Amino acid sequence: MNESMMCYSWRLSRFIAVIVICVVAMMGTVSVHAATVYVATNSLADGPGTDWTNAFHTIQGAVNVAGDGDTVLVTNGVYDAGGAVAPGAGLTNRVCLTKAITVQSVSGPENTLIVGTADPGVENGYGPTAVRCVYLSTNAVVSGFTLTNGNTFNDDYFSLNDSGGGVLFSYGGTVTNCVVTDCSANGFGGGAYFDHGGTLAGCTVSGNFAVSGGGVCCKFGGTLNDCTISTNSTYGDPGGGVYCWQGGTLNNCVISGNYAEGGGGGVHFKQDGTLNSCTLSGNTTQGSGAGAYFNNGGTLTDCIVNGNSATNQGGGAYCNGAGTLSHCTISSNSAGAGGGVYCSGNATLTNCTIRGNSTIGNGAGAFLTLGGTLYTCVLSGNSAGSTGGGAYFGNGGTLDGCTLSGNAAARGSAA
Repeated sequence: MNESMMCYSWRLSRFIAVIVICVVAMMGTVSVHAATVYVATNSLADGPGTDWTNAFHTIQGAVNVAGDGDTVLVTNGVYDAGGAVAPGAGLTNRVCLTKAITVQSVSGPENTLIVGTADPGVENGYGPTAVRCVYLSTNAVVSGFTLTNGNTFNDDYFSLNDSGGGVLFSYGGTVTNCVVTDCSANGFGGGAYFDHGGTLAGCTVSGNFAVSGGGVCCKFGGTLNDCTISTNSTYGDPGGGVYCWQGGTLNNCVISGNYAEGGGGGVHFKQDGTLNSCTLSGNTTQGSGAGAYFNNGGTLTDCIVNGNSATNQGGGAYCNGAGTLSHCTISSNSAGAGGGVYCSGNATLTNCTIRGNSTIGNGAGAFLTLGGTLYTCVLSGNSAGSTGGGAYFGNGGTLDGCTLSGNAAARGSAA
């Protein structure tokens, strides 16, 4: 090859390389639009979901073809067919989301239901043919549905297959504007179970049942914002409304009318958990801590704890070991002892108002034993059938800068 041909070949190669680089750069600037996959129970064809005429008949069918960033749009109907098993699990989920997909209803939870299944061969519904409503992981979103009749296996109390009858969050995910009702779990979280995170926002969780955490269980994390958790229950174990197990945060939530046989009718804290600006009302337990039960940890800040009733101790709150209540109002609660608050250990109440609570025993406002400190609290209008209308001290406890007024008891009206 002569010199002129070599020069031409070199220039051509450079020209082609520049063209390739420009094309690649242009491709990088092209926006990729997320797809919408449609779901309807009565479309003419079951898929491929490109419009309403060929919408998938099951939500899972649409989820299977959707990719990260896509939206699955679901019109009115009862979705009680289809499903998938999450990786490494055994329980079927009516909707199983392991990708960053948004599943959105057209008309909200009143008109769009995701329905699980109880095992018909077992009296309590827990068994190998049970179906959970929803499973979701990091960056998946479910919005605008009623989740109902979800159930779990009955093989291992601590297994994820036995928890979260309505919805199970695995290391993230978000559920918004949903109603979770009439779901059940053999383990934790009849309505919802958080496994290391996830968010429930603007939802109602009601009428669910589990061994622990009848409505919700937060294990090592989980956040609830602006939710109502009501009329949930447990059998034997604690946490009728919510069970916080070494984590979990509730903001601006209402926790009412829940029941736990084993304590913590509204909320049970196991070592950690936080409630901010929440209302705990009308919860009951045959054990202790009808409003909230603190087991070596947990925090209530700016909360209202009202009208709860415990057979044993702590109508409003029971603190076994550590626990913190700050700027809370604890009123009109009742218990066998410690109508408002029962503290056994190093619990702390700061700037709280404790009023109008009652007990047939000792310490209508507060019962302090083996420690416990109240700082700048107001204890007023509490009534005890025995001793300590305002506060009762058994083997320790401290009131620092507190005001006691209008309390009554058979003995010792103030403290």
